[in-house]
This record gives sequence, structure tokens and C-alpha cells, in this order.
Amino acid sequence: MTSKMEEKKKRGFATSSIHSKYQGKYEGAMVCPIFQSATYVQESFTDYASIKYLRLCNSPNHEILKEKLMSLEGAGEDGDAIVTASGMAAISSVMLGLLSAGDELLIQGQLYGATYAFVRDHLPRFGIRVSWFNPQELKSPEDLLALITPHTKMVYVEGSSNPLMRLTDLKLILDALACLPGGGEGKEEANGVNGTNGVGAHDGTAGLKRPLLVVDNTFLTPFCVRPLELGVDIVCHSATKYLGGHGDLCAGSTTFRSASVAKPVRNYILHVGCCLDPHSAFLLDRGLKTLSLRMERHVQNAGRVADALASHPAVARVHYAGLKSHRDFELSKRLLSGPADGKARPGAMVSFELNREVFSKGKGFEREEGEDSLDDDILAAMAFSKRLRVASFAPSLGGPDTLVTVAALSTHAGLSKEEREAVGIPNGLIRIAVGLEDADDLVADFLQALDRE
Repeated sequence: MTSKMEEKKKRGFATSSIHSKYQGKYEGAMVCPIFQSATYVQESFTDYASIKYLRLCNSPNHEILKEKLMSLEGAGEDGDAIVTASGMAAISSVMLGLLSAGDELLIQGQLYGATYAFVRDHLPRFGIRVSWFNPQELKSPEDLLALITPHTKMVYVEGSSNPLMRLTDLKLILDALACLPGGGEGKEEANGVNGTNGVGAHDGTAGLKRPLLVVDNTFLTPFCVRPLELGVDIVCHSATKYLGGHGDLCAGSTTFRSASVAKPVRNYILHVGCCLDPHSAFLLDRGLKTLSLRMERHVQNAGRVADALASHPAVARVHYAGLKSHRDFELSKRLLSGPADGKARPGAMVSFELNREVFSKGKGFEREEGEDSLDDDILAAMAFSKRLRVASFAPSLGGPDTLVTVAALSTHAGLSKEEREAVGIPNGLIRIAVGLEDADDLVADFLQALDRE
């Protein structure tokens, strides 16, 4: 007879996102109520673990999310999941909960602006070393091993980078980490002599230990790829985005392959108090129930929008891994085989650069008050955005509405122009979070904005 645990493992992605062991538990309610309580009656006088308290992230609303996130991310029975008050709370808690003075963080340079600024401005204050790298430049596991030092305790990447949508070859990184002690599926194998996946020992690995691999998978979600199943240690999300899915909450999530790795992060969250409130937890659970349905539509719409942009003369370049012209198209087919049916889905975020000469049609761009310092590329991007009628000019992503923003004015405004150029972000880059509207309406909106008639 199949056990309940084995049965749950066989369930599909959509089923796992809808059902939980808490259904019907509270007065028969199919939808778990909002437990708007800071504290709960203690079940034991002596067992501290029995205490339920909002700051401990263990209310019924939190426990439902833990169960669902572990299942959707493929964490396994030994894993853990925590929800926080924002995506940045999740990311910063992982870094500050697991890194100490003298440790080194090896982190992708081209990534979300707030993450970049947090690492740049705050980690050095705690004595944490920071080294930046470009995962897209890695050609072999040896290239990554050459960057790891005895102080490297964590490698941090984005599954799909913000805002250029470059995919990270997680399998290549994991092949490299498998060469280090602790890299062979958790076994201590001295100097990686018994490395897996066909990667042998590396002459430069003496004295090194396998660092934790952390992936921000916000842009892709577990519907497109499940990094934990590949061997990644920790996955973070801004759950404000696709996981919540309706643009009406602010939340973060962190899922771990190992509960022992999660323990210091839970401890950090307990002390700084960045837990998720019950109402937002309730909304996040509601959002997860339609994640697969929404993501399917998001991805379909993004493909239509990317194709339309790529064929327009006023567009110089489109960044979307679903296009055959994209540098990561082949990688997307290998990496992004989601749990639904194995079909590659490259997410729903698209960015592009204008061909300014074609777009301007020989006309200049008007400067309004306060825009004197903006260059022509940013002004062109603004002119395009002002013409939109269906899409809205706003930050964020993952909700039903299509949102457009200019990276230099929003998500990466905290970086100087020189910092943006150093990581390859063009000044006039336009980012589109493709929503759930009718694809024909979205395509028509973007084309009329490009035509400037």
C-alpha cells in the first residue's frame, strides 16, 4: 500500500500547489482562515519547540506555506522553507544568517539592483568579503574553481538575471562544486578526487571546501525550473512577484535542501523579526494555488511579445531566452524543463533596447523639468513608455498586469552609470514584466508605442 508521503510525492505540480494537510482541519474550512494572533496557548510547560508565536514564523498560515513551498520546490523530507516580509528580507537573512566576518561571498555581478546595493553597501560593514563574477563567462567547471578561495562560503546567482534575462548554467556550477570536499551529494571527499558528473580532481582544490550555492529564482519560479532538485542548496524568491501573483502583497520565501542549513537563518529571522504577517501569508497561499495556470499564460504571452519586438525595426535587441537568437536559447532547452511536462519554459520577463535612430524618426525627445541630466537613450525609453495604453509604467512583476520600467530609472537606479555599464546594463534598457492580458492587445500596444505615429 502506498503511504501518504509517497502519494504526495507523485502528485503533479498544480495539485501540490492547491492541496495541503491543513484543508478541513479548522472547523472544516477548505480555505485555511487568517490566524490573526501574535501568540498561542503553549502545549507544554517545558518543551520550547511547542511554542507558537508570530515572530517564530510558525503560525498555521506559515506552516501551510512551508509545506507547499517544500513540495513545489522539490526540497524533500529533510528540507525546510521560511517565508519573510519581503524578498530582500529573504535574501539578506540568508546572507547574514550564514556568513560571518572573514567569510567570502562569490556573487553574480549582473543582478537585481537592490541585491547588488545590499551586498555592496552592507556586507563589508560586517567584515564579509565580496567577490563579483559573471556566471555566463564560465566555460567549464575549472573556471569557477579558479574563483573559489578557502574563504568562499557561499556562491550566489540568479536563475535568470535581472534585467538582461541571462540564464545561469546551474549544472556547470554544480559540477564544479562537486569537485570540492562536501560536494559529492553531501559526502566529504577529500579534494574532490571522487567528483561526480564526469568532473575529476582539480589541482587547485587543496584547502578548499564546497560553498553553499544560493539561487534567486524569482524570475523563473519552480514552474520553469526547480534548482533544489539539481543539487542547489538554497532557493530564494521575492514572493511578492509570481508566487503571490496578484500584486497585492509583499513577501519573500527561502527553501532549503537541508533543515540544518536553514537553522541559523531561522535563528536570524527570529532575532531581527522580519516574519511575514498572517494576512499576507493567507494571500500568498491563495496565489500559489493558481501558480501553474498563471505561469503558463505568462510564458505564452511573453513569447508573443518577444517575437513581435524582435521583428520591429525600431528595436535593436531583445533579451529573452525563448528566442532562437538569444545567447542562452540552447541552455534554456537543457535547463528549463519544468515539473509540469518537461517542456522548456523561459519565463515571462523580456527586456529590449531601442534602435534610437529608427525610433526617433529624426525628431528629438522633449525634456521636461528635472530631466536635463538624462541622456538620449533614457529619454527614448521614456518616450516609448509614455505612449503605452495597456501596459503600465511601474516597477515589480508577476501580477496580472503588464508592467514596463526603465532599469536605469528604477530597478537599477541605485547603481551608478559606471556600475551599470560594468555589468552590461545599457542605459536605455526597457524591462517588460509580461502579464495575463490578451496577447493580441499587448502586441498591438507595444507596436503602436514603437511606431510613434
